[in-house]
Amino acid sequence: MNPLVSALVSLVAVATTVSPFGLYHHVPASDLDKPAVRSELSAFRLVTLRGEAGVTTGAVGQFLEKRGNATVFLYRRGTAVSGEEAASLAAAHPDWLARDAGGTVVTSNAGGQVIDITNPAVRKWLVAGVATDVAKGKYDGVYLDVLGAFFSSRFYSARPVVAGEPLADSAWRDASVALIRGVKQATGKPVVANGFGIQNGKNYADHKADADQLIAAADGIQIEQFVRNGNMALDKYKRTNRWRQDVEFLGDVGRLGKIVLADTRVRAAADAVAVDRQREYALASFLVGAHGPARFRFAEGAATGKVDTDDAAVIAGLGRPLADAKRAGEGFTRAFAHGSVSVDPATHDARIVVGRNTVTTAPPPREGVTKFYVVGVAAAVLVIGGVVFGGRHRLRRRRD
Repeated sequence: MNPLVSALVSLVAVATTVSPFGLYHHVPASDLDKPAVRSELSAFRLVTLRGEAGVTTGAVGQFLEKRGNATVFLYRRGTAVSGEEAASLAAAHPDWLARDAGGTVVTSNAGGQVIDITNPAVRKWLVAGVATDVAKGKYDGVYLDVLGAFFSSRFYSARPVVAGEPLADSAWRDASVALIRGVKQATGKPVVANGFGIQNGKNYADHKADADQLIAAADGIQIEQFVRNGNMALDKYKRTNRWRQDVEFLGDVGRLGKIVLADTRVRAAADAVAVDRQREYALASFLVGAHGPARFRFAEGAATGKVDTDDAAVIAGLGRPLADAKRAGEGFTRAFAHGSVSVDPATHDARIVVGRNTVTTAPPPREGVTKFYVVGVAAAVLVIGGVVFGGRHRLRRRRD
């Protein structure tokens, strides 16, 4: 290896050890049958494993046994069950399923039939199942999805009726908090919560008092609409005040010592350059706001989405942040051990600097389009080692 390349690789390795941030990914268990997927997961600091809970054989077992440095959380929906589980409950415990005023079982927009987590017996059953699966797979933690600081009538087919009365939002909040605490106590593992009231900065601001109870009970949360909604067009951005709410929410929860998973989504698109600009803008926004063990994810497409691991090198190359972000116009700028990051949400310009050398990863922007630069150590390693830009304008390591 060229001595210069060796030196740069060493610098990146040092940066990696001190950066508190990294990538995360939601991985369907069925994808682990693909060796390429199992290999790719080494780039992620945290992985949540979806589906086939409790399975420890085959590809799932191989991954859990040889997870390396990755932290692996078991994914479970906290308030809904599959059709098969619902059928079993309907036979043994029909009162455990959440039903509307007409007696119909409530369903969620994300799939599954809703269970009445306000019932202590339901929570006990759910917690016991999670604890068994965590122990069997030696998971490092639990990701509980579809909780709520309130009951979202837009997300469910109807509002459940409990003891003859429509379910109160406060009852759903209290049950979600009790479920988080129950899983933590039964497993002895950290719990990351996802749900209504913590989806983004505005959602949190609108339900702060209730959402704070979920945040206090959990060891971390996911912000699942970080700096954009997944159904927005590729040339659209959140307004400046909404962007700032997301970034400040990310930082405020991180300062509490909580894990914050910042999730940004786009629809699958043929315009790879536009997708990359959104990715770069989201990554820079994450870096100016992140605190504590924050993790970033940018996914393209349906379901869990396609995730690009290139951002891991940028995060590693920057190293640790030297200070909190400072206001710069409508946005923020932040200094890191090996560079700096700045974002202007009014113009949608984002800039990441690593070291001294500049590599442009996007063509000269059109008016209103993000400008993004990756500079220095991490980029230089890739450039000297062989960079393929291609049509996507992303730094990629050449494969021999």
